[in-house]
Amino acid sequence: ECHGYNEGPGGVALFGVGRRYIPGATYLVTVRVRDDNESGAGFELSAETPTGHAGLFALADAVRTRFSGPGGSDTNYVTHSFDGVNDSVATWAANGNATSYPVLWQAPESDQGAVTLFGVGLTMNNNGQQLDDKYYYAYVTMQYAEPFDADGDTDGDLRDAAVLQRCLGYPV
Repeated sequence: ECHGYNEGPGGVALFGVGRRYIPGATYLVTVRVRDDNESGAGFELSAETPTGHAGLFALADAVRTRFSGPGGSDTNYVTHSFDGVNDSVATWAANGNATSYPVLWQAPESDQGAVTLFGVGLTMNNNGQQLDDKYYYAYVTMQYAEPFDADGDTDGDLRDAAVLQRCLGYPV
């Protein structure tokens, strides 16, 4: 742990995921960290079930993000790189006192039950010390998408068939 917990007026949000995951589908997850009182930010993201980690992460931006652990050895977590934090500081005001980090997540190939993406954002005042840096967290829990449930309402019905027909280019 390199910073103490110190909640402030900002927040973290996860974009690009819905209520359900499709087995094997890849999602572009965006972690957005904001705080009007700070001047830069980092993050960490994981995907978990009650019994362990789920799915696979890939780096959508290998300059601003990396895997956690020594030498990037822990692929269960994606975090900011040194360059990512420096970029967040340089563009913080222009981005509305916020920064965003893109991450690719591939859903499990089979039904793993509920999968929760946990995102933590760390905002900083860029004074080189840990004092007054602030943590924020957000999470999104997704359920397994049943086959032929194109609209995510947990049943296979005529609306699902219409969605699939449109996706395949057939008139509805």
